[in-house]
Amino acid sequence: MKVSLLKTLSILFLSFVLLGLVATSCNKNTDTVTDESVAADNATAEANFSDESRIVDVAAIENGLGKTNGTCPAVTVDTLSTPHSMTLDFGSSNCTGADGKLRRGKIIITWSGRYRQAGTVITHSYVDFYQNNNKIEGTKTVTNMGLNNAGHIYFTVQITNAKVTKVNGKIISWSSTRTREWIQGANTPTVSDDIYSITGSASGTDANGNSFSMLITKALITDFSCQFHLVSGTIEITPTGKPTRVIDYGNGNCDDDATLTVGKKTIAFKIKR
Repeated sequence: MKVSLLKTLSILFLSFVLLGLVATSCNKNTDTVTDESVAADNATAEANFSDESRIVDVAAIENGLGKTNGTCPAVTVDTLSTPHSMTLDFGSSNCTGADGKLRRGKIIITWSGRYRQAGTVITHSYVDFYQNNNKIEGTKTVTNMGLNNAGHIYFTVQITNAKVTKVNGKIISWSSTRTREWIQGANTPTVSDDIYSITGSASGTDANGNSFSMLITKALITDFSCQFHLVSGTIEITPTGKPTRVIDYGNGNCDDDATLTVGKKTIAFKIKR
């Protein structure tokens, strides 16, 4: 397989944050940040969606698009049909991945052209897919918009009907519109030097049934040399009728550290991966 195709396949499924939803529980009169459900819901959604993107990357990069841990998933690539497609089949029973997480079901990706080509459309969907027994649903549509004023390739990213059904039956759901700018690594054949800047907004419902809106107020930076971590950026999440929650992903360090602020109160927490 040519290096260019490897990078094309791998980048198709890069992990960008699908911020799921987040409202803290509150007492009768005031919200507090002592209840970390805001961060927990956000981390659950983000971890589930970014993890499946990473295992697709691994499948694409391995020799012959092979299996990620010797047993699963089975990878099928069709580059003859248009659009092209890639299916990762984890089977109907849980399979333990190289990262120790349980998965079953299928991830299906289709693409109409080369990743760098203006007008290329990529879709990313799931068929009865579970990670650690959390069901993942939704469709991601990525469209290459060509070059922006800075000379960078950029993409629009539409997330529709996204949903994580947790093991306890509670559901995190949302839709979002994003712009993803390829700010570093576009001119090399490797993936590890890629950096993306993400802006946009979302709305949905958290695991407790609270509606919310989300806005990226400082561009989220994803650094592929840092295992796809978000290394910086800020989002604001506003549950209906409640104060805005601010999540800050830091200033560039390669770690899982973040902070959550409501009003004058701030707590530090780890993003679970």
